Formats: sequence, C-alpha cells, structure tokens
Amino acid sequence: MSSLKQLEESYIGIMQALTMAVDAKDHYTAGHTFRVSSFAREIGRVLGFTDEALNNLEKGARVHDIGKIGI
Repeated sequence: MSSLKQLEESYIGIMQALTMAVDAKDHYTAGHTFRVSSFAREIGRVLGFTDEALNNLEKGARVHDIGKIGI
C-alpha cells in the first residue's frame, strides 16, 4: 500500500472518530453530520462538481461541527 493511500485512510479514520465524538456529545443531533454531508454532496452533484470537488465538499461537511466537541 502506498504512503499516500495510508495517509488518506488515516485521515478518513480520524474524521470518522471526530464525527462520532460530536454525535456522542449531543444525542439530540446524532446523525446530523452524516445528513449534512449527504445533502452537501447531492447539491454539489446537481451543480456539476467534479468527483474531487464532491469528495472535498463531503469532507468539509463532515468536520463542520467539530467545534461542538468543546461546547
């Protein structure tokens, strides 16, 4: 496995862990991050974003609530 592939997998794992931490902190909004990233990706697809742009949009949507962990 290439170093770049390993780095990408680590990055995805960290994002998933942070998302789970946000959801665990606030059960009322559990699943919110998943819904936001799904909606963002679909909107980007409709707007004609490239696959790379869609992936970046989805990643950004996943981390948009990370600050809630400290609140």
